[in-house]
Amino acid sequence: MRSSSLIAAAIGFASLAMIVLSMWGAKRFIVRAPADYFVRPPPPRSVGARVMRTIFGSVIVLAGVAMLVLPGQGVLTIVVGLLILDLPIQHKVAKWLVARPAIGRTIASWRTRAGQPPLEMPAEVQSARVD
Repeated sequence: MRSSSLIAAAIGFASLAMIVLSMWGAKRFIVRAPADYFVRPPPPRSVGARVMRTIFGSVIVLAGVAMLVLPGQGVLTIVVGLLILDLPIQHKVAKWLVARPAIGRTIASWRTRAGQPPLEMPAEVQSARVD
């Protein structure tokens, strides 16, 4: 019985750590992203950088899938992992997320508090927003 309690405590601690780190990382990325992040084309990446992003993104997606049955934010982790991967649909998914009114307001408040200019949005995202 003692080892199962230790395993449960470790899983609980790992879940809490993942929640805190994912929220911290998301906020840090959003605050540090250039204002024209969504209107400029994605930068070209070297083969090594693409391989590393693919490996790292795949690990994050797999962790998110595991969190669907274990404690943690599985869906959010899967989305973050997919955004890390070099997929053709990556920017479309990010624009769709930012077009959600609640997410857009949160991003705007984080950037305002950090003294950063608001993110520039393409016309299709601005027309989809209903703030």
